[in-house]
This record gives sequence, structure tokens and C-alpha cells, in this order.
Amino acid sequence: MLALEFSRLKAKHSQRPNSSLMELSLDGLIVKDREDNSNKYKNVIAPKKNKDKPRTQWLHLLYEDRPPDGHADHQLSLTMQPLEIVWCKGVVLRLMQFLQSGLGSNENMVALRNAAGNKFDELKVLTRSGMEYALEQHQTLDLQLEMDVPVFVFPQE
Repeated sequence: MLALEFSRLKAKHSQRPNSSLMELSLDGLIVKDREDNSNKYKNVIAPKKNKDKPRTQWLHLLYEDRPPDGHADHQLSLTMQPLEIVWCKGVVLRLMQFLQSGLGSNENMVALRNAAGNKFDELKVLTRSGMEYALEQHQTLDLQLEMDVPVFVFPQE
């Protein structure tokens, strides 16, 4: 039905005497329509091509605990290039049909919704307690986000 493709996934971890660094980069994420041969948009989701910029990483994530320069207790940097998302009615309908037939009865949907709700509540409590701990410890976070919005394409077919 759909194929998910990653290109050049790189992960790096560096441990220093008093700090650590984790880095993740991904050059591309592509979702391809493998079922409809008449669809001229084979890539349903793909990084947006930019003529002005040479090929760059689609996603770059960096987390540093106790950076050596001491400007913050933690540093988190996320850079993400825009995605191009093509609205293909056939893909959406096939995906909905697959999900509806795969889940079976409404009881399964209720169980899935309850499990997701419970997990969300757990994460909310953990996040709140983590923030309270950070405030008590007076820790600082250097947060740098550079994200472009996705581009949606609606073909007139």
C-alpha cells in the first residue's frame, strides 16, 4: 500500500568527562504510493526541493547535557526542512479502509483510545514532575528550533 523510506540516518553519541552529546540526522523521509500506478504523484510525502539551496539534511537534532561552554545546563537544537505533502484521495481512502478493517470492532477502537489516553496522562504527570524538578534545581535549557512549515499540494484530478 504505502512504503516508508529513510535516507542517510546518522546517530552519534559522545561522552565527555562532565557532559554528553547526542546527535541525530536524517537526509530524507519519503512515503511512496505503491498501489495506484495511475497516480502521477508517487511520493505522497517527501522533503520539499529547493533550487536555491543545495541538498541539505531534512532533520538534524542535537541534545547536549552540560555543554562545555557552560552557557546552559542543557542544549536542544532542532533543524527541520519542509515536507511536501500531496493530498491523494485514493491513498487516503485506502488508508482509512485499511485502518477500519484492521481494527475490527468498535471495542478495539475503545481499547486503543483508552490505552492512548492512559499513556498521555502518564506522560503529562512525568512532564509536570520533570518541570517541577528543573525549576527546583534552577536548570536552564538553551532551545533552538528552526523548522519550516510543510507545503500541501492538492492536485486537481
